Amino acid sequence: MYKSTISLELEPSNENYTVDPPTYEDHTMTPVTSAREAEVLVEEHTDGNGEGLTKTILENIDSLPTASCDGLDLNITFTETVGVVGTKPSITDASSREFKQGDFLHGYVTIKNNTDEPIRFDMVYVLFEGMTVINTDKSPEKHRFLTMVDLFASWSYANIDRLVTDQGDPHDWCPGEIDPFDGTSLSIDARRLFQPGVTYKRFFTFKIPQKLLDDHCEKGLPQHAELCPTLGINREEVPASLLLSSSRLRDLSMINSYISYSVNAIVISRASNFGVVSNKDRYIVAKKEKSPIRMIPDPAYFDYDANTHYHAFVRSVEELVKPELTPTISLDTIKVKQLYHSRNMEKTGHYQCVQPFKKKTLTGSSNAGVISMSSKKTTYCINYIPPNHGVKSEVVLPVELRYSGSSQTPEIKKVDVEVVALTIQSKSHPIPVEFTNEMLFNDQEILSRPATSNFDTILVSKFNNYLQELSQAVKNGVKIEYSIYRDVKTLASLSTKYINLTVMDLDFVQEDTKVKLNSVPWKSEEGDLVKKFSIAMDLSKCNLKGVNNTIKGLDKITLVPSFQSCYISRVYYMKVVVRTNGATLSLNLPLRIER
Repeated sequence: MYKSTISLELEPSNENYTVDPPTYEDHTMTPVTSAREAEVLVEEHTDGNGEGLTKTILENIDSLPTASCDGLDLNITFTETVGVVGTKPSITDASSREFKQGDFLHGYVTIKNNTDEPIRFDMVYVLFEGMTVINTDKSPEKHRFLTMVDLFASWSYANIDRLVTDQGDPHDWCPGEIDPFDGTSLSIDARRLFQPGVTYKRFFTFKIPQKLLDDHCEKGLPQHAELCPTLGINREEVPASLLLSSSRLRDLSMINSYISYSVNAIVISRASNFGVVSNKDRYIVAKKEKSPIRMIPDPAYFDYDANTHYHAFVRSVEELVKPELTPTISLDTIKVKQLYHSRNMEKTGHYQCVQPFKKKTLTGSSNAGVISMSSKKTTYCINYIPPNHGVKSEVVLPVELRYSGSSQTPEIKKVDVEVVALTIQSKSHPIPVEFTNEMLFNDQEILSRPATSNFDTILVSKFNNYLQELSQAVKNGVKIEYSIYRDVKTLASLSTKYINLTVMDLDFVQEDTKVKLNSVPWKSEEGDLVKKFSIAMDLSKCNLKGVNNTIKGLDKITLVPSFQSCYISRVYYMKVVVRTNGATLSLNLPLRIER
């Protein structure tokens, strides 16, 4: 809505600001206001298909050149409550808080002309914005997913009531109104002039919405319409000293990619007002101030199956490419599969890893049987831990080991658990699906040797194959809908970052009693040897791998809540590794972090 009600055309008109705005004698009638007077001027552009595209100054504000006016001071101050004229404000540090949906942002913007001459402007905007910035090989890709305009704080001819107690005249822009508390001017010259030596104050209030607009995601994916947490750092705006500080927040994001929220105050003027001479006058950003806030939203719960949409999309692609879906399987893996099924070791409703158990001999090693590790299929949840809070996050993982083979009894050498933080991002186009556990790791791993099975091997590589098939089909003259080709290319081009955190101080539990793992006996069950136990751990005791010992625990490492959006997603899982004297078993279990 803001794009059609508060906007200026990209090329300035010949409006004369020295003339007072129109007045209306009959306040009982709705005035017929011209497009210019209502600030609803847009510029029509045409895309390659000849279709009209509406471009407004708010949509293109990042592309406007900046000519910072040194004589103009612009500041944003946050307050705990709504600002009231004549009352001392209760100033607060918004950077020390974490906000969520429904919270209010109160404060005021001050603008001061420190020169001896009036400074002419065209528009003042006070906005609350959410922005995703993706690092690319060229310039960063910016995607603004939230923009809210405070109509009272922004400049306009109208007098807009801010409080329920206000009874203002909408056609009276209150010239000369002064706040008796600090002597600031509450109204700006209707001729759009900042007078010399005058400090202007504009109160603002924003309520953080519960979710984004439904049409924000072109695919209509519910999770993409939810507010994301703040993630990453805008390195251009953060001092180098803070980036190098040991106390800075580490949320394991991709370098130079981030999700940010901020209250912005922007003064826009014509280039000619600052002596910039060109063939065609244009708008510039005369001054801009940004105050970031940290957003950690409450979780949203969905009672639908995202796999349904994903499988429908895959079927539509496979109907076009008809790929060879049977992968190349080694002879050893085929033998393991045959033995695995003949022993009836398959466990439904469980995540499971199956490996050949190798018996070492003087001449090498030989298959002595099959060993598997399984755990019940469930999603483990822990609460988000704010920085420097030291809250425990205890999790208990039930594990079953099952061995079928020769008389040799397996011996467990070591058990490790890691928390994996996976960041997924798309550089140019929105992600067309919602990610599920099925895309992160397979329910069953039946392998002849240890291998890495993750999001890249399961999903990204598959769509790389689809993309090659589609490209070949296009060369052969097959007509393919562009949206399908683009979505396949997007999934094939996803970039990922895996950060593994080692979980320290594991405990082993059987029947609610701590035990030593070697004391848990192997029991005979349906002709197999079975060992059942649970791994108890405190996930707040996580260490970054390969770094010095100062970065320990979730006091130093911040795991933001799990989320998915059109361009960046963050998911977690736990990697359980059991090393025996004849095989190494690895199992991935889903983990969700919620506020």
